[in-house]
Amino acid sequence: LRSWLTVAPLDGGAERRIALPGYPLGVACAAGRVFVASEQDGAVWSVDPDRPDGAPVRIPTGDHPSLFARS
Repeated sequence: LRSWLTVAPLDGGAERRIALPGYPLGVACAAGRVFVASEQDGAVWSVDPDRPDGAPVRIPTGDHPSLFARS
């Protein structure tokens, strides 16, 4: 299964469409990155929209991440 994340910068820059594996359920933005919880992968994917290849980085979390909490 493949999903897509579209990032639209607030500064008016070009939108980017980034491929993500799995089934994304939760999305959060912080520190210039986009974090996507993927229930089926047991991971959160970190996406740096400024990275030229846009490749997401997998952060293992265990079973079924679906939400983010800010502390």
